[in-house]
Amino acid sequence: MVKAFADTKSKAQGVMKRISKDNAVEMGRALAKLTHSSPGVVFKVALELMMSYGNLSDVFAECVRFFTDLTKDVMIWSLLSALGSNQRS
Repeated sequence: MVKAFADTKSKAQGVMKRISKDNAVEMGRALAKLTHSSPGVVFKVALELMMSYGNLSDVFAECVRFFTDLTKDVMIWSLLSALGSNQRS
């Protein structure tokens, strides 16, 4: 289980590093496929990168249209959890 989460985390980091306005559709589909296995891990990586790079949030919003309803629920939970944590900078 730990190996699967680590694998998903590394794949999510790879997708999030390659995402741009030009390839938002392709990367959105790739990100949606990753969220099927473990959405919490993917959104943790995505939120960390979006907090670091502000311009990533607009492109990520385009990717959301490929997510399922359950994935969107997990995304909202992850966002609220990140906003409520004391470890924000």
